[in-house]
Amino acid sequence: MERQLKGIWERLFFWGAMAFAVFQLYGCGFGFLPDVRQRAMHLLAGLCLALILFSYKKRAEAETKPPLWELALIGIVVICNINIFIAYFDIYVKPFGTFTQFDFVLGCLLMLVLLEASRRVYGWVIPGIVGGGLAFFFISPHLTGLWSMKPLPLDFILIYLYYSPDGIFGFLTGISATLVAIFLIFGSLLMFTGMGENFITIASTIAGRYRGGPAKVAVIASAMFGTISGSAVANTAVTGNYTIPLMKRLGYKPHFAGGVEAVASSGGMITPPIMGSGAFVMSELIAVPYILIIYYAMFPAFLFYTSLFSGVHMEALRLGLVGMPKEEIPPWRTSFGPSKLIPFMIPIILLLYLLIQGWSITFAGFAACMAILGLFFFVSSDYSFAGFTARFRQVGRGLSEGGKSVARICVLLASMNVLIAVLSMSGVTVKISGLITDLGEVNMIAGVVTAAIVPLILGMAVPPVAAYVIAAAICAPALLHLGVGLVQAHLFLFYISCLAPFTPPICAAAFVAAGIAQANWLKLAFVSMRLGLVAYIVPFLMIWSPEFLGMGDPLQILLVVSTAALGATFMAAGSFGYLLKRINMFTRLAFSAGGILLFLPQWQGDVTGLLICGLVAFIIYRAGKVESRAIVQ
Repeated sequence: MERQLKGIWERLFFWGAMAFAVFQLYGCGFGFLPDVRQRAMHLLAGLCLALILFSYKKRAEAETKPPLWELALIGIVVICNINIFIAYFDIYVKPFGTFTQFDFVLGCLLMLVLLEASRRVYGWVIPGIVGGGLAFFFISPHLTGLWSMKPLPLDFILIYLYYSPDGIFGFLTGISATLVAIFLIFGSLLMFTGMGENFITIASTIAGRYRGGPAKVAVIASAMFGTISGSAVANTAVTGNYTIPLMKRLGYKPHFAGGVEAVASSGGMITPPIMGSGAFVMSELIAVPYILIIYYAMFPAFLFYTSLFSGVHMEALRLGLVGMPKEEIPPWRTSFGPSKLIPFMIPIILLLYLLIQGWSITFAGFAACMAILGLFFFVSSDYSFAGFTARFRQVGRGLSEGGKSVARICVLLASMNVLIAVLSMSGVTVKISGLITDLGEVNMIAGVVTAAIVPLILGMAVPPVAAYVIAAAICAPALLHLGVGLVQAHLFLFYISCLAPFTPPICAAAFVAAGIAQANWLKLAFVSMRLGLVAYIVPFLMIWSPEFLGMGDPLQILLVVSTAALGATFMAAGSFGYLLKRINMFTRLAFSAGGILLFLPQWQGDVTGLLICGLVAFIIYRAGKVESRAIVQ
């Protein structure tokens, strides 16, 4: 749990986190250290900040500083990482020849401190999984069959985990130190220079006046915030504190209001152009240009929000709700004036332009951050000394918060790096991949469903990007072996990872939303699943039909996406019991069945779905006409 730091420790953490963010910005703009050295410095700073901020106790409300004995943990972190910084050349050239007893001790200590830091930040799940993976080395020689393996010497395990570029300081730590870090800082700077308020202002202007306006505001604002933040939980907490009470005040039930926020916040992570840094990580993993990744992601995101908006609208009609009060809706000239749009649009446009021109992702992120700072300082009506001083303070808070976010993700990804290394050494990844392959060769659907279970379970314990990376290491080879395309396999795993924040039983975003809405969390989670129903369907369809990702003939893509959007609308009507008027259970089932058929890419499904939904809608329309005449008479 976070400590409420005071005094010198508060100032130390603030300046340390800000310096960490500046270090990351400098590396992205002017060149990194050699990779293992960069990762060592990144982990050194991230672990130290995490140990200062997060208490070893479950409840730390009264703690204003870390106890003195924790300085020993910070000292261990510094020594262990400086040792790697110095020995990086030997690590690449001859790790086994230069690994000493001193390195062995340091490796053990750093492993323990890393797991303790991950426990403090994310709970017992991550150290439990990693600890279980390490225990497997000692248990597996006593097993038989598939899960048996020869014993490995402990010093070999420690060399691989500590004294090599594949363990703690491996690929995921490298991603944390480059791609993830720069975009966490980018998002923090956007928020602390005023865009957090702008998201809600813009969303209120666009959707506030329509039926169910507060819920539609929540969807738009959460999508904009979530694509940058990359955290459904943080997104729910930030935008939900405004949108959930507003939805309740204007007539939505608490569990529905919270469900809308939880799903919309999770949807931000599948929304281009940033996708919570998922697009950048995926581009790096599969060597597919970032621009293509966000192009492929556009179509599932469109279907997701079509379904979500339809569900919100049907519920508003069913309850007879109206829009927000006119006096609470900002005018267009305020929300879309230059002072609101320029600080947000120019950095995003610059980012995309540089990527299209072939610049590296990290440099494009650095340039976008510099654009935010330049616009914040110089696009202003206050050029007084006091005005500049206030803006410097605001930027300092943004950088410090960015450094704090990077520290959190640094601990997570370094722990995940250890887990992947352990799974790789033990052969578990090959065994699980083989199981998926064997199932898929007998029944493709069974293989794909089994592959989906891995990221869904992982996503309940760790953020979606981390869950996706681990699932990619375990499941992607099997999906590729079964004939699934490279982009399809990775987007499938990423989308499934993003479902976990609102999927029971461990649904972190739903828990947060339930706390704000003062609603039953399980009831709220089931509403979330109904609102996000399309998100459970589209990932499986993209496996068999690449048109859902915009691949193939343009006319076929247009037909598939259009009929699927129509199907999403009818499914929302069936789920929430309204189309033209309140509908009974039989009609709801008919709309749901017809909507699912409209998702199928074959023309037979489209025709059957249209006939079912069209006929039922016509019957409802005629019945409504008859009722109207009877009332008039």
